[in-house]
Amino acid sequence: MDASTKSLNVTRRNFLKTAGITAGVTGALAVLGTGVLGSSSSPLVSKASAAAAPQDGEWHYSFCRMCMRGDCGVKYKLTNGVVTEVKGNEAAPTNKGAMCPRGLSLIQNLYNPYRVKAPLKRTNLKKGFDQDPGWVEISWDEALDTAAKKFKAISEKDPRGILVNVGFGGMDFFCTFLPYIGASLRTPNIVATNGPLCTVHYATELVQACFPVANTDVVYGDYHISIGRTIATNIAAANGDTRGIADAIQRGFKLGTVDPRCSPEAAKGEWVPIRPGGDLPFVLAMINVMLFEIKKLDVDFLTNRTNGPYLIGADGGYLRNAAGKPQMYDTKSKRIVALDTPGIVPLLEGEVDTPNGKVKTGFTLMKEAMKQYTPEWAEKLSTVPATTIRRISKEFVEAAKIGENITLNGTVLPLRPAALTVARGSCNHQDGTVLDLAGKIVNELVGALDVPGGCLACVSGPILIPDENGTVTPFFEAVGVPFTYPPNSADLSQYFPYRHSMPHIAYQVAADPKKYGLPYKVDGALLLGGCTINGTVQPELMAKSLATLSFVATIAYNYDENVALSDIVLPDHAILERMEVRAYVGTFGAVTKDNQGLRMVLFRDPVKPMYNTRQSQDIYIQLLGRMGQAGPIFGVMNKAGIMMGEVRGMIMAKPAEGLEFQPGNKYSMADIWDVGLKSYVGLDKGVEWFKKNGVYSDRIPAEKSYNYSYYPMGKTRYQIYFEGLRAGGAKLKDNFEKNSVSIPGINNKELFDYYDPIPRWRETVLLKDIRTGKKEYDLLAFSYKIAISNFRLGGQDQLPWLMEIGEKLDPYYGAVCMNTKTAAAKGLKDGQMVVVESQWGKSQGRLKTSELYHPDSVGIAGALGRNVNTLGKGPSDRLQYNRLPDASMTSMDWIAGGIENTVRVKVYAA
Repeated sequence: MDASTKSLNVTRRNFLKTAGITAGVTGALAVLGTGVLGSSSSPLVSKASAAAAPQDGEWHYSFCRMCMRGDCGVKYKLTNGVVTEVKGNEAAPTNKGAMCPRGLSLIQNLYNPYRVKAPLKRTNLKKGFDQDPGWVEISWDEALDTAAKKFKAISEKDPRGILVNVGFGGMDFFCTFLPYIGASLRTPNIVATNGPLCTVHYATELVQACFPVANTDVVYGDYHISIGRTIATNIAAANGDTRGIADAIQRGFKLGTVDPRCSPEAAKGEWVPIRPGGDLPFVLAMINVMLFEIKKLDVDFLTNRTNGPYLIGADGGYLRNAAGKPQMYDTKSKRIVALDTPGIVPLLEGEVDTPNGKVKTGFTLMKEAMKQYTPEWAEKLSTVPATTIRRISKEFVEAAKIGENITLNGTVLPLRPAALTVARGSCNHQDGTVLDLAGKIVNELVGALDVPGGCLACVSGPILIPDENGTVTPFFEAVGVPFTYPPNSADLSQYFPYRHSMPHIAYQVAADPKKYGLPYKVDGALLLGGCTINGTVQPELMAKSLATLSFVATIAYNYDENVALSDIVLPDHAILERMEVRAYVGTFGAVTKDNQGLRMVLFRDPVKPMYNTRQSQDIYIQLLGRMGQAGPIFGVMNKAGIMMGEVRGMIMAKPAEGLEFQPGNKYSMADIWDVGLKSYVGLDKGVEWFKKNGVYSDRIPAEKSYNYSYYPMGKTRYQIYFEGLRAGGAKLKDNFEKNSVSIPGINNKELFDYYDPIPRWRETVLLKDIRTGKKEYDLLAFSYKIAISNFRLGGQDQLPWLMEIGEKLDPYYGAVCMNTKTAAAKGLKDGQMVVVESQWGKSQGRLKTSELYHPDSVGIAGALGRNVNTLGKGPSDRLQYNRLPDASMTSMDWIAGGIENTVRVKVYAA
């Protein structure tokens, strides 16, 4: 971006602080003070929207939102007012004109017959999937007035009585308006629907200070171990990640995939079959081999770049001096000194005497804990042979090239061309966060964090800021939600301070607040872009909980389960009908030559709406206007900025001088984007410029895409002894004891055991079920993403093109997938109908047998299966994985709040 952009771009930390997001997206009104704008009670009037609508026979610029990434530039063609073709934009540096199957179905997203076409009012007060809502079409005025009156009454009683659910189904809204909800509705109950099955954030936020995940560097990388994730290939990402991986493999890059199934990525390298839930033992055993057998470590990195040398006191926390500073042992002066003492040479491993007894370094304690996790031990739990674990560990260390450097544009950086990353498939276990932290240790042992070839933060910049302890300042969710008693949020986030998103808890608590100690009643819900019923697990339970609320309004694209249980439905535009922007500051898959250092803005020039629908952001502002609460949104935009369609960096464009929003005026999204684009990109590049050009991009220097360059050796330290987790747990435990907190279904001792600063293996519910006698559920079911259905976003599970591709070309689509020998042992045959049953639910589908699945597993592909028939017969008849897992708190990840997404099942003939 140009100079004006750099000066006006508000940092994510400042925005989070200003808008009150870090503490739960609340409190923005308190920090804004006076000068917020007046409200609007009528449809918005646009100054910029007077521009000419897209013309026939011409190509118009857009970008894809048929997955959460949204970083592929697109063009669409109008013929007689009809969109007749979509294609990739060759000028977009990411996809370079390519499109995936989902993107090509954008036309059907627009012409979907199951769209909600006008505002609706429910006339049948009984709610349930077996009930006809008795929809009546009403005017926008009636719909908005009714919803505003209901929500205003609830808010005046207690703003906490409103629950807001947002999700990837409304990704354009999610990535542009999510920050403003807390400021406008003043409720702490803003819960994302998409989080509980994708809790992949905490470890990266704690260690590398970025959201949402860590990346793989295939520009300089030689070896990557991928656990429970896809870099790009498995979902056919057209954004250049897949192309970059293919180029890297062609030059010799090795990809090792640890997974219960042989995925497309696994087929391009080495597949390491693993029993579902065995990921943590595998990684702990790698650490064991690296520490006790190979013994080749990046000692310089561990000594001067981690908190490994910090001395640990009797309470498990840092040994501190009178000033509160962590201490280390200086091998040069042979004294215990503060961490910031100049010229010291810290002791990495060992113990030292203090007046209160001997203490050890954090690295020493971590190493001692790893002694028991041998490859032979891990083999019994993961089924990965001990010889394979040893070989992979050795290959990883050798590939890391410890001690080597590389010079980029005159800047010397460490070169560590090996990385290990974990993601959704392995993080969504009860011990998933522990696994992710263990994965960070693997990279730290060879010095492969935020340097060329290694495991990279997905945000480039000076984010590795040392805190008062000298370690990288935790970001976002790793900061933690402040404790309150009684709890303030329906999702009990005050009890799970590092949670990502827990709609499954929020709905259960809302249905029975007294059981969980919630001091108020949730009376209403505003649902937008995320179907909690289908997007979490146990859909019938979620639906029953939603039905207990007195009022539900949904901003809806299609007739999904949320709509079936709503009182008022506010119809949203299809993707191509929404005027949107999308700022891009990098991938969260693979750093490639095409996207390295790339900064890009995409624009969608919308097609004229087909029906009586409106854009979700406009609907939200209009709803707030009728409640008398619209002003704070524009006040936040003036003070903190306009969010430019990017969730990872929270890119905020603060209005340039003379472009501020004025009190009492009415603004459309065209006006908002015009201000945002001019403030972020340049004053000459507003909506009209982007209508003609579609994309703007530039790059930061290659060396600046590696965060080591901003804080080189000795300037900051990563946590390898996870004191941030330990300290947070100790504080939470103290608060629990002071207030006698008890959470139904959870043993407090077991809960706080997970707040250990050292990753350790524990017997999770998956193993307890076998030990305690539930042997009939003898297989482990897991779900995974596929190219034609990786989310329900955009209607992927109901668009004819995608369904036809799945049914005719993908034998694993909508199927119960089992190892051939496992199926034969049960007398089951390929192609027959079978039932998959867990303790919590069951679903039925066609059996597909294959050697590409671990013998102990059952694989179910895609986000498929519906509980209503209002989206067509096909979607409602399909196998639905989310019926199987447990939605309770008993087996979830108590740190990040994720649902245990592997579940014990039995399979039998239908």
